[in-house]
Amino acid sequence: MTKDNLHSWLDEALAPRDLPAGVTSRDLVMKAIEYKLPEMMPLSLVNPVRSDFFELAAHGWHERQQAPGSGIREMYTDEWMVRRKPSAGLFDQAQQHPLENLDSLEAYRYPEFPKNSTVEMQTAVITRAFESEKYIIGNDPVCLYDRVIDLAGLETAMLSPLRDGERFRELLDGLTDLTIRQIHAFGETGMVQGFMTWQDFGMQDRLAMNMDVFRSFYRPCLERMIEAAHSHGMHFIWHCCGAILDLIPDMIEMGVDVLQLDQPRLLGYEKLADKFGGKLCFWAALDTIWSVEKARSENELTEEISKMVNALGHFNGGLMLRHYPQPEDIGLSLDVQDIIAREFLKHSGM
Repeated sequence: MTKDNLHSWLDEALAPRDLPAGVTSRDLVMKAIEYKLPEMMPLSLVNPVRSDFFELAAHGWHERQQAPGSGIREMYTDEWMVRRKPSAGLFDQAQQHPLENLDSLEAYRYPEFPKNSTVEMQTAVITRAFESEKYIIGNDPVCLYDRVIDLAGLETAMLSPLRDGERFRELLDGLTDLTIRQIHAFGETGMVQGFMTWQDFGMQDRLAMNMDVFRSFYRPCLERMIEAAHSHGMHFIWHCCGAILDLIPDMIEMGVDVLQLDQPRLLGYEKLADKFGGKLCFWAALDTIWSVEKARSENELTEEISKMVNALGHFNGGLMLRHYPQPEDIGLSLDVQDIIAREFLKHSGM
C-alpha cells in the first residue's frame, strides 16, 4: 500500500455516513451498546469502506502495508523475541517461543511500551477521527491469551496453570500491566470511546480450557483491564471466536460491554438472544466459517443475515454489524462481500 492509498483509505474510513439529521456515528454506537434505541443499526464495512467506527487497529494494519520492508518474506524475530515464519495473510506463524520453559521468565524482558508511545504516534489520526464524530476504538497491543501462546507455545500455555501456577500467574500479571498502560494512554486522550482486545478462548466444539482455570488465572487479569477501561468511560470490547457459550456469563459478570463475534452462527442466534440479549452488545460478522466453507447463493446469504438480525436486533440496541476486516485471508469473494454490504446497509436502516 502506498502513502496515497493509505490517505485514500483514511478519507473513506472517516467519511460521514448518511444519517438522520442531528445524529452522528458516535451517537449510534453509544446508543446501541447501551440499549438506548439507536435511530439506525451501527455498522462497519470494508468493501465499500463505510463505518460508524474508527478502529486504530485497522489504521495500523494499513499503515504497516506501506512501511519500508513490509514485503520482506523471511523468517524474523519480533519485538517479543518470538521467531516467526511469514504467512500470506495478516498473522505470521510463531515458530520459536522464548518462554517455552518458564524458567526463562526471570531473564525475559517485555517490549518497551513507554507511556503514551502508541497514542502519541497516532495523535493526529485520533484527533481527526474524533472531529469526524466516529466511535474510536483503541487496540490492544498485547492480547493476553493469544500472546501467552506465542510466547510460551501451546503446550506450556495449557499445562503451566496446573504445574507451575505461580510463575504462570507472574507472566499473566506482567502482560496485563502492559495492557493497562495502553488502556490508560488511550483513555487520557479523552477522544477514545472503546478499547478492543482479541483473545480466542474457544475451539470449534468447546472452550480451550475448563472454566476453573479461566476463573483462577485469566479472569482476574481481564477484570483489571475492564476496570481500567471503565475508569476512563471507555467501553470494553472483546473479540472471541469459537464455542464460547459457557464463557459469556462470566463476560457479563466481569462487565464486558461488547462481544465481537465472527462465528455467531456456531453459537446459535436464538441461544444468544434468549440467554444474553440485552445483557451485552453483539458486534457480529456473518459467520466466517459458514460463509466460506462452500459456495453460498445470494438467497442463502440474505436469509442467514436476516436470521441473525431478527434474533439479535430487537433489544433497543445490542446489535452492530461488521464486515470481516480481512476478507482476503478467509477467501471471501468480492461478490459475497458486496451482498453482505448491501444486506447490512438494508438492515441498518439505510
